[in-house]
Amino acid sequence: MMWHRNRVPSRPYTLLNVFTPTPLSLAQATGTAGTVAWTLAGDPAEVPFEWPGRDNARFGLMIRDGEGLVQPAVYGPVLGTPQSVAAAGATLHFTFRVLVQPGDWYSGFRTVADQVFNLRDYRKQVGVSLTDAVLNMIDLVLDDEHGGWWERGKGFYQIETKNGVTQASPLTTVSLYRLTGDPEMLRRRTLPTLEFMLSRSGAHFSPIPDDTGGYPASTMDGPVKLYGTTTFGGCWEAVHHRTPAFRAIAIPDTGVRVSAGYSHTEEFEEWLALYRLTGDPDALKQACDLADKYVETKIRIPPKSELSPMPFFNLSFVPDWEGLLYLYEASGERRFLDAAVFGAHQMMTGVWSQPIVPDGTTVLHPGGQYAGCVPKHKWWKGPEEYRLGFPRRPGDTPEHTAPAWLASNVGLGFEQPCTYNAHDSDGRMIYQAAWAPRFLRLAAHTGDATFEMYARNATLGRWANYPGYYVVGFTDMPMNPDYPIKGPDVGCLYFHHILPHLAWNIDYLVSEAEARSGGRIAFPFQRQMGYAWFDSRIFGHAPGTVYNRDRAWLWLRRGLVTLDNPAVNFLPAHTADAFLLVVMNESDGAEDVGVSFSAATLGETVATAPSVRFLHGDGTEHVVPMKQGTARVEIPGRGLGVLVLDGIRANVPGHIQPPEPTPGPDPAEARVNIQEKIDARAAVIQLDPGPWNAYAWCTAMPKDAKTVVLHYSIGGEWQKQEDAEYPFEFSVPVADPAVSFRFRMELTPPDGRTVTSAEAVISAMR
Repeated sequence: MMWHRNRVPSRPYTLLNVFTPTPLSLAQATGTAGTVAWTLAGDPAEVPFEWPGRDNARFGLMIRDGEGLVQPAVYGPVLGTPQSVAAAGATLHFTFRVLVQPGDWYSGFRTVADQVFNLRDYRKQVGVSLTDAVLNMIDLVLDDEHGGWWERGKGFYQIETKNGVTQASPLTTVSLYRLTGDPEMLRRRTLPTLEFMLSRSGAHFSPIPDDTGGYPASTMDGPVKLYGTTTFGGCWEAVHHRTPAFRAIAIPDTGVRVSAGYSHTEEFEEWLALYRLTGDPDALKQACDLADKYVETKIRIPPKSELSPMPFFNLSFVPDWEGLLYLYEASGERRFLDAAVFGAHQMMTGVWSQPIVPDGTTVLHPGGQYAGCVPKHKWWKGPEEYRLGFPRRPGDTPEHTAPAWLASNVGLGFEQPCTYNAHDSDGRMIYQAAWAPRFLRLAAHTGDATFEMYARNATLGRWANYPGYYVVGFTDMPMNPDYPIKGPDVGCLYFHHILPHLAWNIDYLVSEAEARSGGRIAFPFQRQMGYAWFDSRIFGHAPGTVYNRDRAWLWLRRGLVTLDNPAVNFLPAHTADAFLLVVMNESDGAEDVGVSFSAATLGETVATAPSVRFLHGDGTEHVVPMKQGTARVEIPGRGLGVLVLDGIRANVPGHIQPPEPTPGPDPAEARVNIQEKIDARAAVIQLDPGPWNAYAWCTAMPKDAKTVVLHYSIGGEWQKQEDAEYPFEFSVPVADPAVSFRFRMELTPPDGRTVTSAEAVISAMR
């Protein structure tokens, strides 16, 4: 958890086994006979099936001896624990393992994890498929109350601070509109989020800046500084090049815009994004040159400085393997894949492989009261203290038995050492495994199924909806689809984490389809990057390929199909004349599944269609009979197939590829001064040809203005809107794309005088 590569503690420390995802102490040494991994590890018999925490430590591990030299050590029992208590003269027993193995540290680590602690691909998909969990999360995003949306802030409540919102995965809202074709998603989430990106100065924002908590309130002097070329360029692509403000932000005159957040956002990744946006080979060369320097200084030269318990494990303890993977996929240069694999191996050390998952069942929530994470703490929901299901009620988490594997922590990671060892709920692990889809891609690129095992263990059979962030004990509560709606919140339901969690779950499904089809299923993507390790591929802006079917649009809408077997994940898509359903079996053995196609959404002919074509993973196909819109197919273990229903002509909003737009007669954005340090600004926001939104805002803070009035004309008489509440902003629908939007702003400061800006004009792309 704390010390890797050449990082060693500043003085000899004991690290208890409950703070070690894999309980070992290892030194790699190279001599004339080669490289050897010298390892000491606890025996599995010393680690019973219980949630790790300070109070149940069984042994300790060290990596420095009393003289300060590197020396793996293990001892047990730990003094002060029940296992260390014995009568005078009695014998205490402790079992440990000694391993001396040719090879590097990773070979020794794998031996302990796989052979000693029997780490295996053990998760199953029960109750709810991952696809259905995704659909539940999409519904949650549109649930203002339980999804935590604050319209005034144009973001999701930041529960750690009063009166705050956070946009941690803004590109996902654009993706969700494209994937669903839902006008409500566009109106209530996508457009406000795009407006946020242009107007706010930070990903954290407070509409009540004089009464907020420890998070920055930010201002209306946007765009959001946190995100760089990668995310803003993704916005530009996702809106089909019809909102020029995003291109101007993504591709500055200086070359690239570098993400400014605490995340894996190296400059080479922004140059890679520029290459993907423009196709400029010089941008790819710059990305490769910078990445080579990064590999040389951050990977080939082992870090030596000791880190405190504060930094995030996935960011500070592990190199930027994610960016190197993306660069390999764009460049084909093997050295970047090798470096990505090296970094991903280090990340594996932060994923739990103990205790061994037993057969049979276990008791969950003994006594009917599962305390959960920070059990006495309430969070914030705007101005109110809030936590779902609080105050807690006796018996609100009933005791019951469940399969031991279902509740096992094996496969989960942690946030940072300090929160793992928090005083009020130690042993704190996390569900937010945004790295899992990239591990599926690494498995496909390398042929190493270990990556797939880690991805599956982190993902499958763990939630039926958004599960929250932390988990501090054996529970199956997130397997209830109503958990984030009814609670009680035992895992910290961070509202601003819903989108990142949803994004990587969608990425997981697509990555799995790509891998299992050998690349014959593929969809174009953009990359959401910049906020922590919430790094995902984003889909829906362009069609892809499903075997021999081109121009296939992903279509993640509820009600298209119903499957009667939760072991099978599915990805719906459509072409101009067919509905496609990719089905993926998560079980080791064959699974039979009934697929019911909805006549209400796909058309009345579905109910009377006699058959559907089933395309096997190897490309062969056969005809499957269908009765009243339902067909049954068998999918081999870990297999994939595609059901093809011909004659379906879906008309989905947003699923178009319009020609490249041309500029209108006026600029697409404008800025005019109202008074010193206060501007009136406006920008075109448009996703597809046709109607668009004129978004106008004022940079004044509450102390600067009592009211702001927008005067505007859309090809006719002047109209006005008044805003007496910060932030001062206006979103005006424009029905005719050929008509310009003229405006001026009038500001009334606290002293009562009136100040008016000059007139400006914007127009949409043609």
